[in-house]
Amino acid sequence: MALAQSHILDLALKQQLTLTPQLQRAIKILNMNSVDLHLEISQMLSHNFMLELQGELTVEHTAEKSEETAEGLCEQLSAELDYDGSWEEHYDHDWQDHAPYREKAPNLEEYISDNGTLSSYLSDQLDQMPLDPHTRAAAQAFIYHLDKNGYLREKAADLAHQYTLKMSTTRAGIEAIKNCQPNGVGAFDLEECLNLQMALLPKDTPYLDILERIMARHFLFIHKNPGMIRNRLGLDETSYNHAIALLRSFDPCPGYRYNSGATPYVQPEIIVREKGGISYVACAENLRPRLSINTAYADLIKQVDARDKTLFQAQLNEARWFLNAIDKRAEAIQRVGGIIVALQQDFFQEGEKAMRSLTRQKVANMLDIHESTVSRAVNGKYLMCKRGIYELRYFFSNQLETVSGDERSTTAIKAIIAEIIAEEDPKKPLSDQKIANRLASKGYKIARRTIAKYREELNIATSSVRRRR
Repeated sequence: MALAQSHILDLALKQQLTLTPQLQRAIKILNMNSVDLHLEISQMLSHNFMLELQGELTVEHTAEKSEETAEGLCEQLSAELDYDGSWEEHYDHDWQDHAPYREKAPNLEEYISDNGTLSSYLSDQLDQMPLDPHTRAAAQAFIYHLDKNGYLREKAADLAHQYTLKMSTTRAGIEAIKNCQPNGVGAFDLEECLNLQMALLPKDTPYLDILERIMARHFLFIHKNPGMIRNRLGLDETSYNHAIALLRSFDPCPGYRYNSGATPYVQPEIIVREKGGISYVACAENLRPRLSINTAYADLIKQVDARDKTLFQAQLNEARWFLNAIDKRAEAIQRVGGIIVALQQDFFQEGEKAMRSLTRQKVANMLDIHESTVSRAVNGKYLMCKRGIYELRYFFSNQLETVSGDERSTTAIKAIIAEIIAEEDPKKPLSDQKIANRLASKGYKIARRTIAKYREELNIATSSVRRRR
């Protein structure tokens, strides 16, 4: 009886999403901008004879080049580390043998010719790593969650839930990305990014031990209170400054240099037109390229022998899948773009100061899709309207509290601040507190320090600098 009881059949129903190569490729296609998609179509046409294109596959060069500069985290690092100069400038001796480890400068032209994106660079590295299939598949999927600076902002638990993965597999996939170059990629925030780069330095790097002590407990106070850090760690000012100079030699935006050149020309996927004072979406032709199955080759499947039939059928199946992936991409962009235009009607009529707060999660809930799908649908995709060309990500911003209870985005508040400053008396410019008071009179309850932050983001000087003598 005991022997019989020990043999128990345990059946459990378990649902798990397998990241097949086709699923990974579908995610990649959704994440592509129009230029990358045309390159992908050109490659597919070159090796799949079942596909044909009506007309020519051309890229319209819209005369608007990307002029973004390394903002965000780079500015944050500059603000937190109030210290100028490169690390090597602080030494009289030849420290070349001890200089911080720096990877070989990448040949950007090489990567630009191959889609020029951080994701393509990381994907090539992951393919060369000795990873198990599940870890590699997870890492390949996660690289499309990185932001333009190379940060992975989503938590491991959220990624595991989204892809129905074990936490061990999810963490292994994230670690695989962190082991790629550029150093610091895949970090969750600025502090982790800097710590990843610090861990790669040779142990005999000058002032590394001091920097490790600073980063261990006092990272957030580097800019706010360096004197307190020196007192608590017993450091003299010279040693502290050398350690901070070493920290400033790190790259706070490891992914930016790859993504900054990924789209040399802007080609809008979404065209917004207006009728009767209402803005609506009219999709650009390049959203759904005129790609189709070559019926002549498809009909030959019935006539060829068994060996050739296998080849023909494989090509046909791949062609059908590719067309379906493109349609799904177009549908996702069109749906997300439609919601954005519907919710931001005031912006298209009145401009930035009428921008309403909007989050990816809100759009995802309205469309009953995952937030990551919304992120991919807006990443690198552009909208053209009578006011100009905007990346779809531009329309997402946080909500600020107003006295009247109306929703106002940070973009709208910045536009109002710029308008107030433009109308001020140049001889008596408004201080940040006076601007806050003006906004309060308009129903916007915003702290003075928040006004200062937005003013700096708008590249507007302080009142003392703006004053005309």
